[in-house]
Amino acid sequence: MTDFGSEVALLEAVRDRLRTELSLDEQECNIEFDEQVPAHAVRHKYIVVMPGGISKGAAHDGGHVIDEIIGVDVTVIIRATDKPRDRRRDIFLRNLSNLNEWCEKIRGQLDFNYTLLTAANTIINGDSNSTEGFVEPLRFAGMDPRARKVSGEVFDSAPTEPNAGLARTVRFSGARRIQSR
Repeated sequence: MTDFGSEVALLEAVRDRLRTELSLDEQECNIEFDEQVPAHAVRHKYIVVMPGGISKGAAHDGGHVIDEIIGVDVTVIIRATDKPRDRRRDIFLRNLSNLNEWCEKIRGQLDFNYTLLTAANTIINGDSNSTEGFVEPLRFAGMDPRARKVSGEVFDSAPTEPNAGLARTVRFSGARRIQSR
């Protein structure tokens, strides 16, 4: 018998690893369905863990196995102080450097990490008693070509604040789970 907990287990394992290894709490990092910072969150930085898609693996065509390739997207959102346009360049560069440091830390924690794979498999086993867990780890798949500015709405503040922060998404794919039918 199969189960459909692969994506959920992987998302939980990613969130837990980022919280533990990067010393983040639930007000700084959580699983979300969009890139909105919850009202209760710490205001200077928020890390969003989101589904990154599911596709079939090469063995799925056989009919007797479920072969899933699962991805995870991690978006880093940082708060920036709004300044007049002629003074934004330094603020943008300083914030971009901070944003990129967080993206690099995240990549270091998730890319080809077999400990993360074991954590996801432990969650699967605990939820469904399945021993058919992930067999291949997440891999760095890319990052937004440039940081994007976000408005105050993302931080649950004034929507008229057009330059409230910066966001950038780091994408991971390749986590493979094979299950028998």
